[in-house]
Amino acid sequence: KHVATMKQLEQQIEERIDGILAGLETMVVQRRTWTEGIRKKLDEAQTVDAQAEKLKSLSDEESKELDRVQAMVKDSPDLINSYPAPLQGAVQKGFATVTEFLLKNGADPNFSTGQTAMHMAAAGGRKTILELLLAHGGNPNVEAGGHTPLHVAALNGHRIVAEVLLEKGADVASSGRMAEL
Repeated sequence: KHVATMKQLEQQIEERIDGILAGLETMVVQRRTWTEGIRKKLDEAQTVDAQAEKLKSLSDEESKELDRVQAMVKDSPDLINSYPAPLQGAVQKGFATVTEFLLKNGADPNFSTGQTAMHMAAAGGRKTILELLLAHGGNPNVEAGGHTPLHVAALNGHRIVAEVLLEKGADVASSGRMAEL
């Protein structure tokens, strides 16, 4: 009888140990999963930090450009619609703040140096900047080099920009050279 009781106790102890070991294994797997999740979050945070630093440097660049054009407008306002056009440079670089400042100070969104700021915004898929240009007198049908901003947006695959232009009256059947393609 004593031997049978000992075997039962050993079996119960073994079952408990097996249960504890299984629980520990589950905890180890959970801990590894948790640790991997933390590592992934840290990697994502480093990526976000790198992107934020890049954006900061871009905004520093835009800030310098804003300072430059503000001084230009103050000292020589006649240069605002001259070659090289500061508005086109701002649009090409995606500087919305500089673009808005120039527009508020008389820059012509339809001024052409072979292409207009409208064309550059359309080519670059810069919807927000295009909307600024349109709000300040940009012509959705302006032609430069036989192209309209709609042609340029379509050729560059910028559907949303094309939709904005269409909403603002861009003519699909424009007589520009690109319409022949």
